[in-house]
Amino acid sequence: MKQRGINRRRFVGALGALAGVGVLTVACGGTQAPAAAPTQPASAPAAPTAAPPTTAPTTAPQATAASTTAAAPTTAPTVAPTAASAANAAPAVTVVYWHTFFEQLLPALDQIIKGFKTAEPNVTINAVAVPQPDFATKITTAVQAGSVPDTALTGGSYYDLIAMKALEDVSSREQSWPEAKDVLKAAWDGVTVNGKIYAVPAFMFVTWMYYRKDWFDAAGITSAPVDWNAFLVAAKKLTNPAKKQYGFGMRGGSGGKSYVILWMLAAGGELLDQNNKVVLNSPASVSGFQWYVDLFAKEKVCPPSVPNDAFRQIIDDFKTGLTSMIIHHTGSLQEITTALGDKVMTMPVPKGPARQIADVSPGSNSIFAASKQKDASWDWLRYWSKQDVQVTWLKASGYFPTINAVANDPVVKGNPLYKAATETFSFAWSPPTWPGYNGWTTKSVLPHFQSALVGKETAGAAVAAMATDLTKALS
Repeated sequence: MKQRGINRRRFVGALGALAGVGVLTVACGGTQAPAAAPTQPASAPAAPTAAPPTTAPTTAPQATAASTTAAAPTTAPTVAPTAASAANAAPAVTVVYWHTFFEQLLPALDQIIKGFKTAEPNVTINAVAVPQPDFATKITTAVQAGSVPDTALTGGSYYDLIAMKALEDVSSREQSWPEAKDVLKAAWDGVTVNGKIYAVPAFMFVTWMYYRKDWFDAAGITSAPVDWNAFLVAAKKLTNPAKKQYGFGMRGGSGGKSYVILWMLAAGGELLDQNNKVVLNSPASVSGFQWYVDLFAKEKVCPPSVPNDAFRQIIDDFKTGLTSMIIHHTGSLQEITTALGDKVMTMPVPKGPARQIADVSPGSNSIFAASKQKDASWDWLRYWSKQDVQVTWLKASGYFPTINAVANDPVVKGNPLYKAATETFSFAWSPPTWPGYNGWTTKSVLPHFQSALVGKETAGAAVAAMATDLTKALS
């Protein structure tokens, strides 16, 4: 399987065309008008040179309201500062931070920003919400225009931005940071490319499954399915179209390409061999692809809307009772448990014929190489690794922590919902690191997957086409 840090000829010139939805997605949050003009506002990204994957907003991203007002004294000091105090006083700076968080997470983000302001009174965080589907295009355009923010939640654009030399190498800062040792090894591994680090992990995406425990009990299903066969048996038992109830909520729309890749790998498929040759077009890959498509096309255990169902649809269908099981990651835990309470439980992704595999990747913040506030930006990045910050974010979002102290905290270990996430680390898989991977999954994997779902393309033809496109992308 493709390993991190393998050098390949970069195709930066194609980034504008390939920029798409990242594999590591934190769904889009709403934007709000700023409460006051920041001391160093973010420059509006230049208009894209190519059309973005979804309709771009007509206005530039706006700073979240609670995070834009710089703290300023209401009166002048009555005593003139001494020379020593003036020399030690740090200048007031603003750090512009782009993110793609859900609107529901903005109160927690503002709480973190306020805590950082208390710890670093001279630094103001100007948080700018960018709709997730537009992020790759906007950040690529901003790099090309020289109008990047100081920091960003780089997500699925991380490796492309490294190839563009847009991110600051923070390896030396990490090595001199005593608390770096507290961060999970899996988190550091996820941001290390060719031995260099360009981000600080803030939280972990752990792919798992949610299921309706109450419906399992009613159907006489006594345990969560551990493999594909048991999963299919459970899905069939829980499907009753007459009652508008289906066993599995498949994501066939935007973002759905990540899961069909997992199914191909679980069946024994590979993307590249040890010599970095594309080997995706194999009987194992075709078998896994076909099995996953058949859940919808043949077994009929999914709603008819699957080819168009993206994140919001699968979450809402699960919350309202249309589906019994869905695959997503830990980031949707709070929304789902708020809606369903003890009716929901989590489980690891079931084992395939060849292996059990699930995506575990860090959500990370990076500093842009063009930033003029690198020291303050570094303080912001490492602030996310404080234990109280991690607990705040965990409770608000459900995202798994990146530091050992919280991963072993009763907040996690005492909650049975997190047992599946902890177990998943034993068979975790991180997506490849080559530039353009996200573009390939969006521009090739997703459309061929959708074509197969509606019967316009066979599994064999779809996988062959995806393999050809991957070879082109890496050549």
